[in-house]
Amino acid sequence: MGTQIRHYDQSYISNPRYITYARKLADEKGIKYQFAVRRRGSTNAGKIHLANKATPVLVLGIPSRYIHTHYNYCAVEDIDSTVQLAVEVIKNLNDTSLNQII
Repeated sequence: MGTQIRHYDQSYISNPRYITYARKLADEKGIKYQFAVRRRGSTNAGKIHLANKATPVLVLGIPSRYIHTHYNYCAVEDIDSTVQLAVEVIKNLNDTSLNQII
């Protein structure tokens, strides 16, 4: 399935330009991804994206089952996809890409 690119959760609304940037990189690099929307729960992105005059934030997640139990299951491929996309996003940040996101 691939890494989750989160659009929305209880405290966070994504920056659509940042999502587009991540999607394009994933497509170019052949990294699997899926979109995620959460009605409950949140991450630190909620506070960060409101700080310093709206700091752009990208939330990537690893799809998993039984997250709040003693046994959490996920696919190694999804972990790898998440790491690969995070690395590509960081490696490709420059003045041009930041101006497109902001």
